[in-house]
This record gives sequence, C-alpha cells and structure tokens, in this order.
Amino acid sequence: MERAIPEGARALERLTVRIQTLGRELLSLEMYERWGGGRDEAMNRAVASSTAAGDRIEAQTALAALVEQCRREDPDAIAYWSDAHDQLLARFLDETTDATATFVARGERDAWRALKTGGPLVDENTFYVQVDRALHEHLFGTLTE
Repeated sequence: MERAIPEGARALERLTVRIQTLGRELLSLEMYERWGGGRDEAMNRAVASSTAAGDRIEAQTALAALVEQCRREDPDAIAYWSDAHDQLLARFLDETTDATATFVARGERDAWRALKTGGPLVDENTFYVQVDRALHEHLFGTLTE
C-alpha cells in the first residue's frame, strides 16, 4: 500500500517548485544579460521588469518558516518530502551518465537526508539535475501555486 501524500509535504513542495521556477527564470535572465547582446527588446523589458529575485527570496523565507512549522506540528510531512526527493534523485542517478550531474545529485541526496533529521534547507541545482516529471507527480500529485 502506498503512503498517502501529507498535505504539509504538498505545501512544502509547492514552495520548492516556485523557488525552482524563479531560479530558472533568474538564470535565463542572467545568461541573456551576459551574452544576449541586448538586441532583443522583449528580453530587455523582461530583465528590466523582473521581480524574480525578490519573489525567490520571499518564497525561500516562506519555505524556511513552513519547514520549521512542519518540524513542530507535522514531522511526517518533512519525512515524506525528504524521502520523495531522495527517490527523485535516486531515479536521476540511475539514468544520468554525466559526471558533474552525478556529483551534484549525490550532494543533494545527502542534503535531503540531513534536512530530514533537522539540517538546513537544500539548495537544489536545477541546471544539472532534472527530475523525472512523472515520478514527481506520482510522489506529490499535481501541484498548483
């Protein structure tokens, strides 16, 4: 029998996905600023009007607060969330052949295991590690912000 998905784990993951999305946006904007040449007016407007950096900090702060709340009130949510990320990273490691991605994913697995036992939030690298979307949905359900 499969474990039910704790609502606290879903809430934690919604914030995690938000942080990942904003991180990818920031990376894209930074790459454009460095190497884009400034010739794309739509991208220039996107860079000028982006609130992604502040939004990401806000989401990280909210996630840290929710982790602390779940540690006190819903430790099963933390355990499920951490275990689910461990499964996602295990699948990724089974499928990748890239040495850098392997190194990064192993470090993230260690960090998720530490988080489960009281360690700090995991700083995920979505450039090198891309998890299986179908497994993610299986583990967390369909998430909406």
